[in-house]
Amino acid sequence: MAQVKLKDLVKRYGSDVMAVKEINLDIEDKEFLVLVGPSGCGKTTTLRMIAGLEEITSGEIWIGDRLVNEVEPKDRDIAMVFQNYALYPHMNVYENLAFGLRLRRFPRGEIDRRVKEAAEILSIGGLLNRQTKALSGGQKQRVALGRAIVRNPAVFLMDEPLSNLDAKLRVQMRTEISKLHQRVATTVVYVTHDQVEAMTMGHRIVVMQDGVIMQVASPQELYDHPRSKFVASFIGAPAMNFLQGQLEDSGHGYYFMGVGFRFRMADAYTNEVRNALGRELYLGIRPEDIHVGSEWEEQNPEMQFRTQVELVEPLGAEQHVLLSTDTDPITARVPPDLRVRPGDNLTVTLAPNRLHLYDGETEEAYF
Repeated sequence: MAQVKLKDLVKRYGSDVMAVKEINLDIEDKEFLVLVGPSGCGKTTTLRMIAGLEEITSGEIWIGDRLVNEVEPKDRDIAMVFQNYALYPHMNVYENLAFGLRLRRFPRGEIDRRVKEAAEILSIGGLLNRQTKALSGGQKQRVALGRAIVRNPAVFLMDEPLSNLDAKLRVQMRTEISKLHQRVATTVVYVTHDQVEAMTMGHRIVVMQDGVIMQVASPQELYDHPRSKFVASFIGAPAMNFLQGQLEDSGHGYYFMGVGFRFRMADAYTNEVRNALGRELYLGIRPEDIHVGSEWEEQNPEMQFRTQVELVEPLGAEQHVLLSTDTDPITARVPPDLRVRPGDNLTVTLAPNRLHLYDGETEEAYF
């Protein structure tokens, strides 16, 4: 088992493309860390540099107490699980699992023990004699994981391993990988563009954009306290809503004002919002913090506005309701028994203590 440390890590392609920009990151021993972000943000490049499959431009990579910048991939004590499984089609499952150990000249008995142990962990013992071309997507993914497990590496590196699976199997394999990590207790660095995967699997999540780390935090911390508008919009489904406006000091409190609305800011935010006066701002609100009902209207009369329903998406346990504003529409998450239809006029109320405020220029959070 091992820690992984990235110090001032840079990857440049040519003179003008900087894919990774001076990343500093400490990954703890036995931690399940997820790198997440949109395509092209640098997450897979970072993973491949840790693996030794991508040459670094500058900086340092430490695995345990070893600086591995010049160490060959096979000698870094890592195992990588690829998006496309990378199985050998001419070999059966047993041979795929055993191949890496044979290259390293492990004794036959040790190879057999490790292969059968990995097969038991992944529930593929009955598939050992089957050709890989006859396997389903989920079975192939288990074999790819098994090939990593038999190595007993210090670090697992996983590059979008579930992206080729259908939605139901993806959910199942998320659970399997999380259970596997609990059982083998190895450091895992996992790359995905799917924020649901990141939230459900990671001990901590690294959100990246344009080669830069935007925030590193636990899933709940990221959701409750995103430090930038980008993180706020990327983490959460449906995404956070944003309303543009400015703050006004009424002498009796602060109000956020925009086209068609005026909301009173909770007194708890007083110190933070003083610095935002006179600036263009974004007010962020999660869909579940937009409420419909008389009890909310009575308790928070200065946090409501009239709107019209544009679209209703029933999802069984909840509904997503698209609501019109004088600028961009916003989405509310409401109970399934709320009877609304497109064209209905509603009064909605924002939860006063669940607001997020971002600078219009820097897009950084005030609170």
